[in-house]
Amino acid sequence: MKSQLSSHPKLPFHAHRQGVLQGLGRSDFRFRCSLLGSFKRAAEAYLVGLFEDTNLCAIHTKRVTS
Repeated sequence: MKSQLSSHPKLPFHAHRQGVLQGLGRSDFRFRCSLLGSFKRAAEAYLVGLFEDTNLCAIHTKRVTS
């Protein structure tokens, strides 16, 4: 299901990206907005899949999460 609204605001994602680049020792990268949007959508899709799998594991072990 594709949503037009993002679940994460832009500024925290931007700060995280900057932190990752500084951790690599590079801060001189420049990105297009479309590429950053693609990175953000991919990260959100990964997290949603991870949470879905986690929920399936909890259901499989008959645990109740709240």
